[in-house]
Amino acid sequence: MVDKPEKIPFTSVETLQSALAYLMSRHNMITSMHLQGCPACSALSVAQHLELLVAHPELNSSILRGTYSSLLTDWQGLAEHHERQAAVKYQSENRQHLQLH
Repeated sequence: MVDKPEKIPFTSVETLQSALAYLMSRHNMITSMHLQGCPACSALSVAQHLELLVAHPELNSSILRGTYSSLLTDWQGLAEHHERQAAVKYQSENRQHLQLH
């Protein structure tokens, strides 16, 4: 007898929305209050949660789906911006380090 594969349960829309609110707040604290954390990783995590919400089969509101889609584009751009900033900072720090030797 072959067992049927288990269905992987979806995280509820409410749980994703709650996590998203926390992640957005945390990103704000990392960038404005200089708390420990990577701004690029934080923004990417927000974008990933927005992707989950946009694709969620139980999100029945076209208004929310559209809002989350727009936010997804913004947060993906923000993650890329933070990644570029980190790359520039890294190159600058390494250039200074090389000049000292």
